[in-house]
Amino acid sequence: MKNRKITIIPFVSGFKGKYFLSLLLRLKKSISNLNINCIVTYENPFNKGLINFANKEKIKVLNFFKDLEVLKRDTSNSDVGIAVGFGYKIKKDIYSLPKLGFFALHDSLLPKMRGFAPSFWSLILGKNETGLTLFEISDEIDAGDILYQEKIDIDEKDDILTLHRKIFQKMEIILKKFLKDLENYKIKKYPQNHKKATYCMWRKEEDNNIRWERTTNEIWNLLRACKYPFWEAFTYYKGKKIYVVKAEKGKMILEGYYPGRFVKLADNGVYVSTGDGGVIIIQKIKINNSTIINANEIFKKLFDGFDGYI
Repeated sequence: MKNRKITIIPFVSGFKGKYFLSLLLRLKKSISNLNINCIVTYENPFNKGLINFANKEKIKVLNFFKDLEVLKRDTSNSDVGIAVGFGYKIKKDIYSLPKLGFFALHDSLLPKMRGFAPSFWSLILGKNETGLTLFEISDEIDAGDILYQEKIDIDEKDDILTLHRKIFQKMEIILKKFLKDLENYKIKKYPQNHKKATYCMWRKEEDNNIRWERTTNEIWNLLRACKYPFWEAFTYYKGKKIYVVKAEKGKMILEGYYPGRFVKLADNGVYVSTGDGGVIIIQKIKINNSTIINANEIFKKLFDGFDGYI
């Protein structure tokens, strides 16, 4: 950016999108030629914080579905487009407009885990590593040439929040490299090995329903992946939908058991049997999205002896 101003137009959504915008604004303070005219996003419950943040920073917000003509004009006047956390396909009539290219950040080691919510799926599947990739957008989803990749280790104690903190650390590393290479006109790309591609499906809220017949580790991995401000894991008891806010994997081993049945109420939570004879200890819950309460306190009122399923 030594010789000219570089205008970036972020296509952003959700938790990652908000962080990316804040990171760009922070880096802009030390990179005088970096310019952000507007952001592109869309309306959904997860984007309220992002939109409020952009408005507070006096950044114009374009709606991906409602401001098409303005979007195309502003995109054609930009040098670089970058999509972060963006849940919709960006078509060629838009991604071909920025002068220096249109790129995206994807939280996996592409070509592995193309598609939706790879960080959530990494936890749900019990993986011990993931990554962050900056790549060039193309017609096929997440299949464009790669610019930079950073590997991220996943510990057993990681949940979706701690994993995002690791993603944000790598995001800053990649973005700084990218901006420096833009400055020196040294952008390098290499193609993905499409034969090694794997894919992740879109997740729905009902996918967070705890299936107690599954193994202890499978349930625990779901609980790690489902934390506020994202969708939370839930279960039902006597017709009431119960969101599990805090839990831990118990060490108790059962031989005679039925999945999803109460084992005991204790000071450290409510023990529930799983499909492989283990237990999950539910510690804090919400009912009907109410305030957070201790699980053992509420289940003392709901629980009728040792005859109930959750």
